[in-house]
Amino acid sequence: MPITLTEKAAAEVQRIIREQQAADPTLGKIYLRMRVVGGGHSGLQHKLDLDPIIDQKRDELFEFHGVPTVVDKRSLLYLENATVDFHDSSSRRGFSVSTYNGSASGPHKTDASPSDSSLEERVIAALRSVYDPEIPVNIYDLGLIYDLKIDPSGTVSIRMTLTSPACPVAGSLPGEVQARVQNVSGVTSVHVELVWDPPWSMSRMSEEAQLQMGLF
Repeated sequence: MPITLTEKAAAEVQRIIREQQAADPTLGKIYLRMRVVGGGHSGLQHKLDLDPIIDQKRDELFEFHGVPTVVDKRSLLYLENATVDFHDSSSRRGFSVSTYNGSASGPHKTDASPSDSSLEERVIAALRSVYDPEIPVNIYDLGLIYDLKIDPSGTVSIRMTLTSPACPVAGSLPGEVQARVQNVSGVTSVHVELVWDPPWSMSRMSEEAQLQMGLF
């Protein structure tokens, strides 16, 4: 199996999930999402999020000690022999991800924590679960989200665009975005505005998206 979640990490994830479900009884099943994004000393970072959504086409599903875990297929390419652990000591508390690539340099470790996610981070995670139908990149990293505002009451306002006014999902994608964000714990209402000015260009893509598209 390419990734492993230790018993300590699984127990901590289960504790966080129980807390979130107790705070919001409407929440259904929650997955631990593990992904790789651009950044860090090596050019890549490991991220852990809690996600109520699984994409049957793009995600692989695992289960470790009772924790359902999803990894998108692109991230899975960078997670060979990865281990997620949890540390709880006076000098260090939090999750870590170690990837052993078989080299003499040993493991590469990064810290990540699903418990640190703010409402904004959870909204962004939801936006990252929506994909453009013509380019295999999520709409957030594709640069289709021009503005994101969240007020203290949980109202979310989104200004977004599409790659082209002729996009075949121009009539449905904003509604999908609204539905995904509305499903985020802590969100009370969502307003999505579709705009065409300024027009989208590839320069708006994140480094992660450019890496995924082979533009580096």
